[in-house]
Amino acid sequence: MLKVQLTAAWYNVVQADRLEGFEALMRRTRPDLVLTAMALPDGTAMDVKRLLQTDRSQADVPVLAIAPRNDKAARLRALAAGLDDVLVQPYNDNLLLARIRSLLRTSPGAEELRLRNGSQPLGFAEAPAIVNPLAPPALVALFALRPDTGIAWRDALQPLTRHRVASHGFDQARAALAGPLPDAFVVELGRDGAELNLLADLHARSAARHTVLIAVLGLNDADLAAAALDRGADAALLDGFCAEELALRLDNRIARKTRSDYLRAPVRKSLLDATRTG
Repeated sequence: MLKVQLTAAWYNVVQADRLEGFEALMRRTRPDLVLTAMALPDGTAMDVKRLLQTDRSQADVPVLAIAPRNDKAARLRALAAGLDDVLVQPYNDNLLLARIRSLLRTSPGAEELRLRNGSQPLGFAEAPAIVNPLAPPALVALFALRPDTGIAWRDALQPLTRHRVASHGFDQARAALAGPLPDAFVVELGRDGAELNLLADLHARSAARHTVLIAVLGLNDADLAAAALDRGADAALLDGFCAEELALRLDNRIARKTRSDYLRAPVRKSLLDATRTG
C-alpha cells in the first residue's frame, strides 16, 4: 500500500522486507530517504539507522519509522538513536507525505550532492567528506502563545540540552530577527494555525533559511502539522510540549544544520574567491 501511495506521489520506491540484504540494496540504490517499520523480522528501525551509518556517504540519509501504536517511550528511544521521526498507525496520509517532503528538503546528504554538482562545473575543488564538526552551543528561541508558557518551557528544556534557550512573545519576533540570529526556532501553534505565518516568513528569509524550525501543537492535529511541515518546519510535536522529546529533536536537527553549514562553507568561499579574481 505504501509503495502504491508513494509511487503515485512521483517517488521512485524500492521495497525490502528485512535487514538481510539491506546493505547491498542501499549501496546499489543510494536512497534519499528510508521509510521503515519500527519492528522488522530480523531487527528494528534503529538497526536500519546503524547500517546506514556504516557507509559514510549515507550516514545522514533520513530514516522515518512507522510504529504500530503510540508508545512515547519507544519514540523517545528511536529519536535518541538518531531516527528522524516516528509516525504512528493509523497515520494521516497528508502528514506522511509532508514529513517525507520536509526530510528530503533538509537532508544534508541531498545538499552535499547539490553542492558537489554545483561546484564541479566551475572547476572548484571537490567538496570535503562529511564530518561531524563539534559546534558551539546553539541559540534556541521559543515562541509560545502565552508568556508564562514560554518561561515554563524554557525552564523545563534548559537542563536537558547544552544549547542556550530563550523565551520570546510573538510580538518580539522582529526583535529576535534583528539581533544575533537564533540557530533554532520553536513555535507553538494555536487552533486556528495563525502562527503558521511566522514559520513561512522565517523559511522565506535568506538569513533564516537554514535555521531549525520546530512546531509544537497543543492538539493532535495531523493536518495542521502537515501544514507546518510544508511551510518550512523541520519537525512537529503533535502531542504538545515535551521537554525530553524537544531536546532530542533539537539536538538531531542542530547537528544536521552544523554539518550542512560545514558543507556549504567551501562552496561559498570558492564563489567569493572566483568573484574577487574574475
